[in-house]
Amino acid sequence: MKALLFCQFVLLISLCQVQANDCKLPESLSGMTILFNISDSYTPHNMMAGVLLQSKFDKSQYDIEVLDTGERFSGKYKYQRVKPQIARFTVEEGMRGSLTQYSKTLVCQTDRMGFVLFKLLQKPKQSVPAHDIGIYVIQSSLKTE
Repeated sequence: MKALLFCQFVLLISLCQVQANDCKLPESLSGMTILFNISDSYTPHNMMAGVLLQSKFDKSQYDIEVLDTGERFSGKYKYQRVKPQIARFTVEEGMRGSLTQYSKTLVCQTDRMGFVLFKLLQKPKQSVPAHDIGIYVIQSSLKTE
Protein backbone atom coordinates (compact mmCIF):
# COMPACT_ATOMS: atom_id res chain seq x y z
CA MET A 1 0.00 0.00 0.00
CA LYS A 2 2.82 2.43 0.88
CA ALA A 3 4.62 1.66 -2.37
CA LEU A 4 1.45 2.30 -4.39
CA LEU A 5 0.82 5.58 -2.62
CA PHE A 6 4.42 6.66 -3.09
CA CYS A 7 4.26 5.84 -6.83
CA GLN A 8 1.04 7.83 -7.17
CA PHE A 9 2.57 10.77 -5.33
CA VAL A 10 5.68 10.72 -7.56
CA LEU A 11 3.40 10.61 -10.59
CA LEU A 12 1.41 13.58 -9.28
CA ILE A 13 4.60 15.56 -8.67
CA SER A 14 5.84 14.71 -12.17
CA LEU A 15 2.55 15.78 -13.74
CA CYS A 16 2.57 19.00 -11.78
CA GLN A 17 6.16 19.73 -12.81
CA VAL A 18 5.22 19.32 -16.48
CA GLN A 19 1.89 21.17 -16.28
CA ALA A 20 2.63 23.92 -13.79
CA ASN A 21 6.23 24.98 -13.65
CA ASP A 22 5.05 28.54 -13.04
CA CYS A 23 2.74 27.80 -10.09
CA LYS A 24 3.85 28.86 -6.64
CA LEU A 25 2.64 27.92 -3.20
CA PRO A 26 2.46 30.73 -0.65
CA GLU A 27 5.41 31.39 1.62
CA SER A 28 3.03 31.45 4.60
CA LEU A 29 -0.48 30.16 5.32
CA SER A 30 -1.25 32.98 7.77
CA GLY A 31 -4.59 34.60 6.91
CA MET A 32 -5.55 31.92 4.39
CA THR A 33 -8.63 29.75 4.03
CA ILE A 34 -8.05 26.46 2.19
CA LEU A 35 -10.51 23.73 1.23
CA PHE A 36 -9.27 20.13 1.34
CA ASN A 37 -10.97 17.06 -0.07
CA ILE A 38 -9.17 13.83 0.84
CA SER A 39 -9.93 10.89 -1.43
CA ASP A 40 -11.62 7.89 0.17
CA SER A 41 -10.36 5.52 -2.54
CA TYR A 42 -7.06 4.63 -0.88
CA THR A 43 -7.73 4.30 2.84
CA PRO A 44 -11.44 4.21 3.56
CA HIS A 45 -10.73 3.59 7.28
CA ASN A 46 -9.51 7.20 7.55
CA MET A 47 -12.42 9.06 9.18
CA MET A 48 -11.65 12.26 7.27
CA ALA A 49 -11.40 10.62 3.84
CA GLY A 50 -14.07 11.77 1.42
CA VAL A 51 -15.17 14.79 3.44
CA LEU A 52 -14.74 18.46 2.60
CA LEU A 53 -12.60 20.36 5.10
CA GLN A 54 -12.33 24.13 5.41
CA SER A 55 -9.08 25.16 7.13
CA LYS A 56 -8.38 28.69 8.35
CA PHE A 57 -4.83 29.59 9.33
CA ASP A 58 -3.29 32.35 11.39
CA LYS A 59 0.39 32.65 12.29
CA SER A 60 0.74 29.29 14.10
CA GLN A 61 -2.83 28.15 14.87
CA TYR A 62 -5.50 26.75 12.59
CA ASP A 63 -9.19 25.93 12.73
CA ILE A 64 -10.80 23.19 10.66
CA GLU A 65 -14.50 22.77 9.98
CA VAL A 66 -15.76 19.53 8.48
CA LEU A 67 -18.30 21.03 6.10
CA ASP A 68 -20.18 17.72 5.81
CA THR A 69 -20.93 17.49 9.55
CA GLY A 70 -20.12 20.87 11.12
CA GLU A 71 -17.50 19.34 13.44
CA ARG A 72 -14.63 21.67 14.34
CA PHE A 73 -11.02 21.05 15.30
CA SER A 74 -8.15 23.36 16.07
CA GLY A 75 -4.50 23.14 16.90
CA LYS A 76 -0.98 24.22 16.06
CA TYR A 77 0.74 23.88 12.72
CA LYS A 78 4.15 24.43 11.15
CA TYR A 79 4.45 25.23 7.45
CA GLN A 80 7.48 24.97 5.19
CA ARG A 81 7.69 25.67 1.47
CA VAL A 82 10.32 23.22 0.19
CA LYS A 83 10.24 24.46 -3.42
CA PRO A 84 7.92 27.02 -5.01
CA GLN A 85 5.70 24.11 -6.15
CA ILE A 86 5.97 21.89 -3.03
CA ALA A 87 5.21 22.65 0.63
CA ARG A 88 4.47 20.67 3.76
CA PHE A 89 2.76 21.44 6.99
CA THR A 90 2.54 19.38 10.14
CA VAL A 91 -0.32 19.62 12.59
CA GLU A 92 -0.88 18.86 16.28
CA GLU A 93 -4.42 18.58 17.63
CA GLY A 94 -5.42 17.79 21.21
CA MET A 95 -3.48 17.23 24.41
CA ARG A 96 -0.79 14.75 25.42
CA GLY A 97 -3.12 11.83 26.14
CA SER A 98 -5.19 12.37 23.02
CA LEU A 99 -2.69 14.02 20.68
CA THR A 100 -3.23 13.64 16.94
CA GLN A 101 -0.39 14.54 14.57
CA TYR A 102 -0.48 14.52 10.80
CA SER A 103 1.16 16.13 7.82
CA LYS A 104 -0.10 17.42 4.50
CA THR A 105 2.24 17.83 1.56
CA LEU A 106 0.97 20.27 -1.06
CA VAL A 107 1.92 20.14 -4.74
CA CYS A 108 0.55 23.05 -6.75
CA GLN A 109 -1.07 22.73 -10.13
CA THR A 110 -1.94 26.42 -10.28
CA ASP A 111 -1.34 29.20 -7.76
CA ARG A 112 -4.71 28.43 -6.16
CA MET A 113 -5.10 24.65 -6.38
CA GLY A 114 -3.27 21.36 -6.52
CA PHE A 115 -2.80 17.96 -4.93
CA VAL A 116 -2.34 17.04 -1.28
CA LEU A 117 -0.76 13.96 0.29
CA PHE A 118 -2.13 13.31 3.79
CA LYS A 119 -0.16 11.23 6.29
CA LEU A 120 -1.33 10.44 9.82
CA LEU A 121 1.74 10.50 12.07
CA GLN A 122 0.19 9.76 15.47
CA LYS A 123 -3.30 9.24 16.82
CA PRO A 124 -4.52 7.89 20.15
CA LYS A 125 -5.18 4.15 19.91
CA GLN A 126 -3.74 4.14 16.39
CA SER A 127 -3.35 0.71 14.84
CA VAL A 128 -2.59 1.45 11.17
CA PRO A 129 -1.11 4.72 9.90
CA ALA A 130 -3.46 6.43 7.45
CA HIS A 131 -2.23 7.82 4.15
CA ASP A 132 -4.39 9.51 1.55
CA ILE A 133 -4.22 11.81 -1.42
CA GLY A 134 -6.65 14.50 -2.43
CA ILE A 135 -6.99 18.02 -3.74
CA TYR A 136 -6.83 21.47 -2.21
CA VAL A 137 -8.15 24.87 -3.26
CA ILE A 138 -7.03 28.17 -1.76
CA GLN A 139 -10.41 29.74 -1.14
CA SER A 140 -9.26 33.10 0.17
CA SER A 141 -6.25 34.97 1.39
CA LEU A 142 -5.84 38.18 3.34
CA LYS A 143 -2.56 38.72 1.53
CA THR A 144 -2.16 39.97 -2.00
CA GLU A 145 0.73 38.29 -3.69
